[in-house]
Amino acid sequence: MIDELKHIWEVCFDDSEAYTDLYFSHVYAPENTLVHTVAGRAVAMLSLLPATLVTPAGTRKARYVYAVATLPAFRGKGFSRQLLAQADARMRAEGCELAVVMPASDTLVGFYAQQGFVPAFSRRAVWLPLFPTHTGSTRSFLNGIPLGDTDDELQMLAALRERFFTANGGCFVRWDTGILSYAIRECRLASGGAFYFPDCGAGDGYIIVERRGDTVVVQEMAVAPSLAEHLPAFLQQRYADSEAIIFHLSASSSLWSRRGVIEPTAMCKWFSPPCNLSGGHFGLMGG
Repeated sequence: MIDELKHIWEVCFDDSEAYTDLYFSHVYAPENTLVHTVAGRAVAMLSLLPATLVTPAGTRKARYVYAVATLPAFRGKGFSRQLLAQADARMRAEGCELAVVMPASDTLVGFYAQQGFVPAFSRRAVWLPLFPTHTGSTRSFLNGIPLGDTDDELQMLAALRERFFTANGGCFVRWDTGILSYAIRECRLASGGAFYFPDCGAGDGYIIVERRGDTVVVQEMAVAPSLAEHLPAFLQQRYADSEAIIFHLSASSSLWSRRGVIEPTAMCKWFSPPCNLSGGHFGLMGG
């Protein structure tokens, strides 16, 4: 079965064998995977990854609906809808209060809306050019230490993430250390990774980045504003051949407040009374 699921992943997401193996070695669990079969062959799948929505009023049990895929020859038959209906029943039975999904296209936004999902999270994408002049006086100021995914490093990252996003808006999705490890390793495959910045007088913090062509994408950042202004220089030094940076910020972030474009990211389906997620932070998974 797992070989058939890997085949679905590679065909539908056009990922390399390394990306596919990363998911199935670090995240895949049979108990979190729903599969549709035809004549005993897996042709469609989805995953339900555990997550927690943290709000000022408390936490809510959630699942992230991930890797929804159907082989091209079997599309248009309603298999994904059937799997989503099964997922609904399962999530309600286990006491989930919401499901979260990150559509990969406008077409899929419409598809998930038909399944009861509504817009929820957004982010502000800020594009900044990189110039050689950024490699100046800040060369020794930011000492970004590459983070691995040992238990101690992941626990530190989780604690930093909790502290930062609780203090800056108070509404975010908490991922377990297994998902954090997956996110870091995924970014490493794209010539990126996680970098930790020790206390420089403004508190410690981190960024998680990946390369997309000649652009460095900061998928998540948790640093004080006084440190954030030095990140372009740090990234220019680290990725000298890059031409631009895209920072993915929470929609409510005050950084570079006059720049950027608001982009919808994740949709939610509520199984309990909804709460306002505007300005909340989704982060890390899916884009």
